[in-house]
Amino acid sequence: MEDIYSMRRFQFEYSNEKLFVRELEKLRAWERRQMAQGMLFHIYCETVDRERIKTVCDYLEKYFPNADYIGCTTSGNIVSGDKGQSDICVSCTMFEYPDTQYKVFQLPLEENSLEVGQRLKRYIEENPWVKSVELLTTINGISMTKFCESFTECIEDICIFGGGAYSPDLSGNNGFVFSKGHEMSENGVVLLMAGGDDFHMVTMHITGWKPLGREFTVTKARDSRLYELDGQPAYEVYYKYLHINNEENFFENSLEFPIF
Repeated sequence: MEDIYSMRRFQFEYSNEKLFVRELEKLRAWERRQMAQGMLFHIYCETVDRERIKTVCDYLEKYFPNADYIGCTTSGNIVSGDKGQSDICVSCTMFEYPDTQYKVFQLPLEENSLEVGQRLKRYIEENPWVKSVELLTTINGISMTKFCESFTECIEDICIFGGGAYSPDLSGNNGFVFSKGHEMSENGVVLLMAGGDDFHMVTMHITGWKPLGREFTVTKARDSRLYELDGQPAYEVYYKYLHINNEENFFENSLEFPIF
């Protein structure tokens, strides 16, 4: 459990139904004792087993019918500062102040879609209580440039953060997002707006990467796929400078040195 300004957060894993129910019963007792003003769940899944994920969602709806949840697939989960032992991690946020609000949207995501950012901008303008926007989005083989650019016109003091829904197999394209009342979508984005007078959010942009090597010019690309750098196959750059072979583990190995 941790305190985050006007909220408390609990984190636990789903390994089997019996242990999961025990965690939910403890959480419900805490909610009643502290008279929480609202609850929200995040579900992170290092699995694409939809029936297994649906079981978790069904239990949340049974024990906390008034709470919302959002979730996505991942390539790994962190629990209590370490790698998760189960393939599903659940995080519960309890809001402690009555003026704290949140709203969840799940929208379809298409190539070069600008509608998401435009709709978000309208919602923020009509609801001045919004202070932060969290997004979980699929990134299945499409260019995210237009999607990201669509957020640049949002009000400057709104904190926008989030991440992509990866497949447990990093080379796969079967990652998806989901939220309460919506289907699991392989081409979609979930938006969580939160705010209120006593709600405060601070975000930081951290990559940890330092510039290394030389500059190249992209001479051939299609959508999110890179073919050539300075007129040469992009793979040859990885092989020449990093000695990464073009074999079945190329994708995982190349992640250590992303091209910016």
